[in-house]
Amino acid sequence: MSMICNLARITEAQYASLSAGPSIITKLIYGDVDDQPVAPKRGLLSRLFSREPVPPTKTESQTVPPIDPTDQVDLDKAWHTLHFLFTGDAWGGLFPEGFLVSCGKPVGSVDVGYGPARMFDPKEVQAIAAFVESQQADTMRKKLNPKKLLEEQIYPNFGSESAVTDEDWAYIAGAFESASAFIRETNRRGMAMLVYLN
Repeated sequence: MSMICNLARITEAQYASLSAGPSIITKLIYGDVDDQPVAPKRGLLSRLFSREPVPPTKTESQTVPPIDPTDQVDLDKAWHTLHFLFTGDAWGGLFPEGFLVSCGKPVGSVDVGYGPARMFDPKEVQAIAAFVESQQADTMRKKLNPKKLLEEQIYPNFGSESAVTDEDWAYIAGAFESASAFIRETNRRGMAMLVYLN
């Protein structure tokens, strides 16, 4: 099973809602997985007196509109390699370099695939955008050492070749470009951001 990293743009209002009630995260990122409330069964008395059960009402979490697909991007399996290139560490890293794995405010304890989503407010997105903008693809490629990635158990495993293949680099560079463009636009629009693994 693959571990995919996702970035999603959210409004400041959605950020505040998630801070107040983290349980809405599932509806927000996955949409209406089970949107229909379950109707109660008719009890003995209601059957005898032909009373219909009162239909359930939707709770606030059931009416949360999902994030628009245009406000989401996935980095496929390249996220861990990018994190390692950004931080030099397999799982650690300070803000903003570690935004893909080790930073951000957890959205409660709701598991959305591989642990809770993490969120960044607009000011943090601005810092992430500045950091990502400062990264040079050529410099990143020079740091990409498959043997080191293997030693550090960086996902996905590229093997143990001494040089990075053009195909492997194209995969990582493509994810980096997608992330850069997405974060740049999120910052331009003054929005907050979610990062989660599923």
